[in-house]
Amino acid sequence: MKGAMESATEIRIVKRGRGRPKGKRDTKPRQRREGIPIFEPGLNVGQKMRLIPHPIKAREVAEILGLSTATIMRRAKEGTLPHFRSRGMIRFEPMQVLDWYLHRCSDR
Repeated sequence: MKGAMESATEIRIVKRGRGRPKGKRDTKPRQRREGIPIFEPGLNVGQKMRLIPHPIKAREVAEILGLSTATIMRRAKEGTLPHFRSRGMIRFEPMQVLDWYLHRCSDR
């Protein structure tokens, strides 16, 4: 009985090799784009948006406009805020966001 108990409690862990084999790694690292620049104090929203040359993330739009990220995502989902998808992620063109923001402010 004792021998049967020992074999029942014995556990073998076998590691299986998964993933990419050694030597098959990418030869060049993936290029990352720069984030939004650090702005000088006293710049308004239009000046900040004009300094950004590339599409930006919802978090960055929210930071510049002083809104929450949830509000930006909700407006994009509703279709009121112009956006596009790149590799499944929502991106915003700074000048289109500026036009939307100025139009939104003039309606109030």
